[in-house]
Amino acid sequence: MRRGRFGWLLRALGRGPVLPLAVAVAGVAATAVLAGQLRAEGAARDREHLDAEAAQAVQRLEGRLEAYEDVLLGGAALFGASEEVTADEWRGFVEGMRVAQRYPGFRSVGYAAVVPEEELPAFASRLGPGGTPVEVRPVPGSGPAAGPAWVVQYVEPLEENRGSLGVRFDSAPEQRAAALAAARSGSMQMTGTVPLVRDGTAGFILFVPVYGERPAPLEADARERAVTGWVFAVFVRDEFYRTALGMMAPGVEITVYDDGAGGEPALFATGGRAGDETVVRRAVLGGRVVRLEVRPGAAFPASNAALADTVSAAGTLLTVLLAATAWLLVTWRRRAEALAARRTAELGEALALQRAILDGAGLAILATDGQGRITRANPAAEALLGLSAEELRALPSVEHLAAMGTGRGLAALIAELRPGVSIQREWLYRRPDGEQLTIWVTISALPGAGEAPGGFVFIGRDVTAEREAERDRDRVFAYSIDMLAIVTGRGRFKRVSPAWERTLGWKPEELIGQSLWHFVHPDDRGEQIARARAVLEGRDACDLRGRFRHADGSWRWVSFNASAVTDDESYIVARDITDIVRAEEEMEETMEVLRANAVALEEQAAELDRLRIEAEYLANHDALTGALNRRAWFHQAATHTPTAIAIFDIDYFKKINDTYGHPAGDVVLREVAQRLEGAVGEAGMVGRIGGEEFAVFFTVPAAEAKEIALRCVGEVAREPVAIGGGQELKVTVSGGFAPWQPAPEDRPLDALSVTYEAADRALYRAKEAGRHRLAAA
Repeated sequence: MRRGRFGWLLRALGRGPVLPLAVAVAGVAATAVLAGQLRAEGAARDREHLDAEAAQAVQRLEGRLEAYEDVLLGGAALFGASEEVTADEWRGFVEGMRVAQRYPGFRSVGYAAVVPEEELPAFASRLGPGGTPVEVRPVPGSGPAAGPAWVVQYVEPLEENRGSLGVRFDSAPEQRAAALAAARSGSMQMTGTVPLVRDGTAGFILFVPVYGERPAPLEADARERAVTGWVFAVFVRDEFYRTALGMMAPGVEITVYDDGAGGEPALFATGGRAGDETVVRRAVLGGRVVRLEVRPGAAFPASNAALADTVSAAGTLLTVLLAATAWLLVTWRRRAEALAARRTAELGEALALQRAILDGAGLAILATDGQGRITRANPAAEALLGLSAEELRALPSVEHLAAMGTGRGLAALIAELRPGVSIQREWLYRRPDGEQLTIWVTISALPGAGEAPGGFVFIGRDVTAEREAERDRDRVFAYSIDMLAIVTGRGRFKRVSPAWERTLGWKPEELIGQSLWHFVHPDDRGEQIARARAVLEGRDACDLRGRFRHADGSWRWVSFNASAVTDDESYIVARDITDIVRAEEEMEETMEVLRANAVALEEQAAELDRLRIEAEYLANHDALTGALNRRAWFHQAATHTPTAIAIFDIDYFKKINDTYGHPAGDVVLREVAQRLEGAVGEAGMVGRIGGEEFAVFFTVPAAEAKEIALRCVGEVAREPVAIGGGQELKVTVSGGFAPWQPAPEDRPLDALSVTYEAADRALYRAKEAGRHRLAAA
């Protein structure tokens, strides 16, 4: 019965080209589905890879310029910290930084000074090595310059670049404009393409300003007036771009244009064979914007392209073989039945392999016919959509499935597709269980018999969690009172929260694409960049404090926390701490006042100690001669154990006062006291006990004391005393000496008085004997 019912079909297949045609159509369809899926996935990955290569090219250029900027900032710091930098110090700095080894691409590094016109001849006379004269001249090919000269003073390496000494780059418009922009902005600036002084090669120059004021002024006009010179670096243009980008070819081919110079030829091109697809990126290099056009090169690893071609070729070949086999079966059915069975089995295996690939894919895949009816759904599609394959195939068209979400109008959309073309859409889909999903869908058209597609392939991926995470992040960005931002690994803003405008006045469009460090105070920038390197090394950075420019031109203190860079992104949380810093500064000022008060109290205490010591000294010493006064001398004599006492009286002292005046008398008294103390030394103590009378108590044996007393008489008369006005006086003394006397029986405790009275009587005998002599008791 079954054979009779289908016999007519078997006979029809056996008689004509129906069977080979059916085999060919099935093979082509299956091959197209698999190849289309592979090409769609590969195209998306290729685009992502090309985007990543373009981002890496920008990062390489900007990273290299930032490394060069660190060198130039270090040179500017050397000039800013010194009153004068010599040629040897500059050479030592360049060699210490190992510029040639660590920073490829430099042709020379130097310093150009601002020299007033009237000082230019003297400056040129000592400009060369060892203070030799050098001619100051304009840049070759430029006209004369007027006003203060911007002259190259130092350049390293010197031998190769000796011809650059004395060049006035203010005479060249391109160099002057870049140097002036650096002076006004306080940051590194780059020229456009200029012919280099050494050999005319196309190159460019980087300028970093050096200011005579610390800190640098805030206003641009003030900074321009305060600039005293520039640290500069010279590069060969082709060598710079080749060392930075050349190694990326032939994976990708890169062409670089000056974005601000419309119609100008390319600055650089890797020059290899390139594909048609282009990714355009822009990089900011020293204040100039360059445009990079990145295309896949000869060695670009096209994802799945080779595999898709292989699948297409193999499927086509297999289809041709199977169709040929079917034709042979129809033509020679009896002789080829065994062979047809074997080939049919091979076709089944191939189709099973294709089915296994589709079923095992992690992406949801639907296949439809040309009218949009679902013919195939892999397990991932069933799981994602919440419908079985049978339920999906039972739908009138894929439009009914799309109507369950935001995919309405899908029929009109795919009607415009042609074989080999794909489109991508985001689709909100509500599953039968009520769960709403966000699905990213790629739709590809399959070849058909004519121009119309023979079917469509839908490849979907669940992105619900990703979109929810993005929405959460958006809410945090929108409502956080802290300033939130996402920056690149080199510190350029990619996204900012509204708090930036509320706190610092900057609108998002004014920040996006700009370098974070452009807004940091120039005096804080170097330290903050150094501390932020931890982020590039995979560590978080906390409390990076610095002054951040407000949109109104003022500076606000801001504290940053930055996450370690991953996928060339770092998350930043910033907060305005100006009030905290000012409170800390006020506290520090208060502490400084307290410390100053403490120092003042210590100084007052020291002054009181000095006054006390001075008062004690004046209480015990004669104010005119510095010798012990009468009270102190007798007190010291009573507390020691004297061996003898001598009393000296200046001869004719009243006559000196009457003739030359009391000032001359005061000079004589001071000189006599000094000569007596010099003669006595450590052997006793001298005191002024009357107007012109001095006493000495001795602590050495009496015989030695008598010799010293006699030496005192001679020492006073040794040379005249100068009393001023070119006048000199011959001064002598008379002396009475008495060894220590025992106390009398009626005054057993008064040996000092007895000895003193004996010396006083001896003094009177010396005066009566003619003065200028010593009499002993």
